[in-house]
Amino acid sequence: KVDGLVVREGAVETKPITFEMEEGGHALLGRTEDGPPAILRALAGDLVGRGSVRVHGQPPAEVRRRIGLVARDESLHQPTGAEP
Repeated sequence: KVDGLVVREGAVETKPITFEMEEGGHALLGRTEDGPPAILRALAGDLVGRGSVRVHGQPPAEVRRRIGLVARDESLHQPTGAEP
């Protein structure tokens, strides 16, 4: 459960977001500069923001071993021979 979460990482700061997710695999889609990587890091307990994040009723850091985070690897999105 996410309530009023605002995260800041570098020049990126998200607007407040509120949502709930059921247990399972999830993805956030959007441009990096819009904040999905920072939001995912906050959900995993790797980045602290304003607002509230709860996983099974607890802060993410307390249940971190139950959370898997797969970071986006930019090299996976470059077609062979494409210029960066």
